Amino acid sequence: EKKKRFEVSSGKNNDRTKYTNKYAFSGKLFCDKCGRTLKRRKWNAGTKSEKIMWQCNNYIKGIENCDSKAVNDEVLKRTFVQLYNDMVEDKGSFLKTFMSNIEKVLKKDTNIKKINDIIEEIGVYEQDLKNLIQLQLRGKIDDKYYDEEYERIKNQIEILNDKKIEFEEENLKNEDYKQRLKNVAMILNAKENGLEEFDDDIFKALVNKVLVKSP
Repeated sequence: EKKKRFEVSSGKNNDRTKYTNKYAFSGKLFCDKCGRTLKRRKWNAGTKSEKIMWQCNNYIKGIENCDSKAVNDEVLKRTFVQLYNDMVEDKGSFLKTFMSNIEKVLKKDTNIKKINDIIEEIGVYEQDLKNLIQLQLRGKIDDKYYDEEYERIKNQIEILNDKKIEFEEENLKNEDYKQRLKNVAMILNAKENGLEEFDDDIFKALVNKVLVKSP
């Protein structure tokens, strides 16, 4: 049941920038149905039945946007504690598999070679551009040919720069993911016992994204 309600992911999310870190779950809970973040809400405020719930932002705007159900804050916390304790209890077997997965990730291509190849290719085009300008200054080519070649080379450089930026951003995501994997291993190695209650710091260190599945 807990797997149905609480699915943890290390993927990057783009809908978190508007949130602060005031609460451990802020900006980390995502609706399984529509992909939007969940918002913290207080139900029955000021009464004995007051409770904290997390609800899909699309649902809040209107049930026609998303019909997912709200999730109790305490249920989420208890679920994380249970998942964490299961990992600690089976730490030997878990860490062996986990560390093996880390090694596989660390060995993956980080796009460094692709980035360097693009930089080298850009350098070639930039040299072609310089040569073209020199030919034009010496009157070796006419204006029509110069304009056409200049545009062609500039377009190629722009395309390559866009590719380079794309690979650089992907590389940053990979490095962030690798660091998170290392953090998980470090925390689990340092902890001898499980949690008795929810720990904000441990949750923030281990979890980047939670896919909440509506009951």
